[in-house]
Amino acid sequence: MVNNSVLLHTDATWSLPSAPVQLSGTNSFSLGKFGVGPWGSASNFADPSSSWIWNIPTAASSAPAGSVTFSNQYYNSTSSTIPVVLHILADESATISVNGISVGKASGGWTTTSYSKIPINLTAGNNLISIVATNASGPAGLCAALLSSSNNSVLLHTDSTWISTPAPVQLPGTNTFNLGLFGISPWGSASQFADPTASWIWYTSTAAATAPSGSVTFVNQYYNSSYNTMPAILHILADDSATVFVNGANVGVAVAGWSTTSYTKIPVNLTPGANLISIVDTNASGPAGLCASLISSVTNSVLLHTDTTWLSK
Repeated sequence: MVNNSVLLHTDATWSLPSAPVQLSGTNSFSLGKFGVGPWGSASNFADPSSSWIWNIPTAASSAPAGSVTFSNQYYNSTSSTIPVVLHILADESATISVNGISVGKASGGWTTTSYSKIPINLTAGNNLISIVATNASGPAGLCAALLSSSNNSVLLHTDSTWISTPAPVQLPGTNTFNLGLFGISPWGSASQFADPTASWIWYTSTAAATAPSGSVTFVNQYYNSSYNTMPAILHILADDSATVFVNGANVGVAVAGWSTTSYTKIPVNLTPGANLISIVDTNASGPAGLCASLISSVTNSVLLHTDTTWLSK
């Protein structure tokens, strides 16, 4: 007997695999197809239509030393995992992540047919491919292709659609001294600072008692691994005063603050990739110190705070 009853209808229980997202960053430059100089074609790369890419157009001749993150995405429209192989050549080296999980590393490869081939499983829905490529000196480039393991077809390869963002860099400077956690004398705990695990730091070990007058720059970096700008608040106490820069832009000034709950709190936006935090702290006389914490505006979690990983210069 047919009773015309409803067996299923559209409601909030329906779901789709994750959809492609808008990636933030700068489009990469195509340096030329596989086979272009200085890398040549000795590797017999599996996909000769792949391009060598970098974040500057002259990288085939020379590029600054350092790392750049290249990102793209592949949408698996099936409901099953797709096994693939990532073929990759990197000048000089690269670390590969898929959906935030490290899947392997590559180094060189353009002079040999035994270049890196990394097996990957692409889940249903959107798959984010991130490659942190590092150049030591001279030319720099990345050439990669994602090939299906079942039919060897090219699903994705490097070209100018890949997005580049800065990666963490090796910062110059000298490690700072930890003078003690928030609450230490002579500053105390009257401010009820948002992050009691933050340390007071300075470039001399006796600064809680006395330090030379003058200014010191303290630097660190926070890597935003998402593809969107991340809002945060920099909570800061400074003896005696400080000017704060994020990625070279002046974002605010702080003066003292340890004796009041109305201490300085500076809103900042962390772009995708590496964000350089620089704080120029000035001591007039007597004790000197800096206590700061970068806290997510969304989750209120501590992203970065002052400790001995900060460098002074």
